[in-house]
Amino acid sequence: MGNARRDRIIDLVQIGGTKLRPSGTLFEVLRWGSWHGVVTIALSVLVAVALGVGRAPSDLWLPVGYVIGFYLALSLVIIAATPRPNLLLGLWVAMTLLAMAAGYMGLRKLGLASAVPVLFASLVLAALAALAPYLGWRGRLTVLAVSALAGTAALLIDITRNTSRNDPMTTMSSALYPLELRRFEGLVAIPAADGGALAVLPDGLLLAGGDGSFQWFAGTEGLSGRTALQLDLPAPADRAAYLADFDDPASAPRLRLTDVIFAPGARPTRLFAAHQAWSSTERCYTMRVSVLTLDWDAESFPRAANAWTTLYDSAPCLTAEGQFDDSETGGRLAWAPDGVLLLTLGDAGFSGLDGSMPFAQAEEDNAYGKIWRIEPDTGAARIVSIGHRNPQGLVVAQNGRVWSSEHGPQGGDEINLIREGANYGWPLVTYGTNYGSTSWPLDVDGFNHRGFAEPALSFVPSVATSAIIEVTGPMFARWKGDLLLATLRTNRLYRLRPVGGRIVYSEAMFLGERLRDLAELPDGSIVAWVDRGVLLELRTGAKMSAFGRYCEGCHAPAFGVPAGPSLVGLIGREIATVPGFSYSPALAALDGVWDEARLDAFLRDPQAVAPGTSMVLPPLDDAVRAELIDHFTVANPD
Repeated sequence: MGNARRDRIIDLVQIGGTKLRPSGTLFEVLRWGSWHGVVTIALSVLVAVALGVGRAPSDLWLPVGYVIGFYLALSLVIIAATPRPNLLLGLWVAMTLLAMAAGYMGLRKLGLASAVPVLFASLVLAALAALAPYLGWRGRLTVLAVSALAGTAALLIDITRNTSRNDPMTTMSSALYPLELRRFEGLVAIPAADGGALAVLPDGLLLAGGDGSFQWFAGTEGLSGRTALQLDLPAPADRAAYLADFDDPASAPRLRLTDVIFAPGARPTRLFAAHQAWSSTERCYTMRVSVLTLDWDAESFPRAANAWTTLYDSAPCLTAEGQFDDSETGGRLAWAPDGVLLLTLGDAGFSGLDGSMPFAQAEEDNAYGKIWRIEPDTGAARIVSIGHRNPQGLVVAQNGRVWSSEHGPQGGDEINLIREGANYGWPLVTYGTNYGSTSWPLDVDGFNHRGFAEPALSFVPSVATSAIIEVTGPMFARWKGDLLLATLRTNRLYRLRPVGGRIVYSEAMFLGERLRDLAELPDGSIVAWVDRGVLLELRTGAKMSAFGRYCEGCHAPAFGVPAGPSLVGLIGREIATVPGFSYSPALAALDGVWDEARLDAFLRDPQAVAPGTSMVLPPLDDAVRAELIDHFTVANPD
C-alpha cells in the first residue's frame, strides 16, 4: 500500500534518482535560470496588476516581494528535497499553507486585507511554478488545470470587485452613531483617469472626474433617487492632445484633475479647477489653477459661458526625469476667510535625496512643496507655508483654522494645522522612513521635527491620506467641528477630534474603498468619491441593535483587542471556557452551560447570578433582554 502510493507520487513527479537535479551543463544552467527569471517577472507583473498600479508603492512591493521570496525559497527546498519525494510534497504543501497564513496575518496588520485574495492566488501559482519543471506529463496537466482555476478565481475576484452594483444599504457602528453606508456603482460614467473631486452647492453636487469630465446631481438630500447628468463643460486640459504627444500613450505620466471649487454664492459664476498641465513645446509639466465662467440654464444646471483660462501656473515647468513623481502633486483648493484661494502643491518627488536642493525648502523661483494664497481675480500668489511633501487634503474650518492632510514616505502621513510662515520640515524631518528602509536618509534619528512645525497628528504606518473636510451639517450633530479624513491605502474614513492645535483622538471606519474625495451635502450626509466610478454615502443609521449597544464594544470590537471573551457559540457553551481568556473568579466558579433562562437571569442582574463578577450592565428591560437572547439563539443554531 505504501509502495503503491510512493510509486504514484514518483510517476507524478518523475523522480528517477537525479531527475529533479539540474546537470552542470551550460544549457541546463541557462534553462533553469531562464525559467526562474521568467517566472519571477511574470509573478511580479501579475501581483502588481491584480492589486492595481494606483496603490501606494509600499502596498505593491510588499506583496510582490513576499510572493517572489516565497517562490525562490520553495524552489531551493524542492532542489534539496528531491531524493525523498514523500518529504518533498509534504514540504511543498506545508510551506504553501504557512506562506498563506503568514501573508494573511501580515496584510491584516498592515491594513491591506483587501489584497488577501490576490496574495493567496499568487502564492498558489508561485508554488505550482516552483514545482512545474520537475513534473511528468500528468503532473504538468494537473499544474495547468490548477493554474487555470487559480487564475480564473483571481479574475472573478477582480471582476466582482469592479462590477457595477448598487447595494441599498449596509449598517455599521461607530463610537457616537449607528451608521448606514450606501454604495452607488454604475451611477456615473467611469473617468479615464484617477483623481477628481466633489463640489457642493445648496441644490446640487458636482462630480469632476480625474479626466476633466463633469457630472451633476440635482437635489439636496442624499444620492438615493438621483441621476447623474453629464454636463457639457469642457475639460480644463486636453487629454487627447496630451496622449497624442507620446509614441506609447500608456507610458505617459498622469495628467489629471485634482480638485474643483465653486466661487462663493448659491449661483456662482465661476468654477476653479486645479490640475496638471502639459507644455507640448517644452515637454514639461506644471500644476495649474484654471477658471471657467459659468451661467445657469432654465433647469438650474451649470454650463460654460466661455473657455477655461489660466489663473496660476507653478514654476518651474518640470520634465519627467530624475526624481519626478507624477503622483506627488498636491493640488487641493479651499477658500480662506478673506476670500483668497488657497492651493496645496506637492514637491513632485524632488526630495533632495540625490544631493540637490529639496523643492519643498527652496523659496526662490520654486513653487513646489508649499501652500499658496492666490488672488482669484488676478492670480497674484504668495507662499503661506513650506516644507510639504504631498498635501492632498485642505479645509478651512468654521473657526478659521486651516488644516491639511499630507502623504509621508513609508509612514509619517500628517495632519497639519497650517500657520502663516511656518516650515513643516519636509524632507529634512519626517516620522516616516524611506521605502524598504527603517530610517529616512536626511533624518536618521527621526525622534521629532527638530524646531520645524510639528504635525497635529502623524500616522505610522501610512494610511495614504487624501481629502479632509469639517463636519458642519445637521445630521451628525455630535460630530460637529470634527474633521473627516479620507484614505487611499487603508480604505478607511477617520474621524478626528481637534482641540486647539491638536488632534486628541481618531476613530477609524472601514468603508472598503480607496477614498479620493469627500463632501458634506446640505442635509448633513457624507459622500465619498472613489476613483473607479463609485460613490459612497454615509448617513446616521436606524437604532443600533441591542448587541451593538451593549455587547459589541467589548466582545466584538471592529478594531483593537476585545476586552471580553467571544460570544460566538454562547448558547449551549459551558460557562467560562473560552480558551485564552482570564475570567473573574466569580464566573470561573460557576458550573453548567449557558441556556436561555440562565442568560436571561445574568442579563437581568449579573451580580445575582455570579456575585463578584466584573461584568457591569445598565438595567435592561424585558424587550432588550429578549432581543439579546434571540440574537445569540439565531447566531448559534443547533
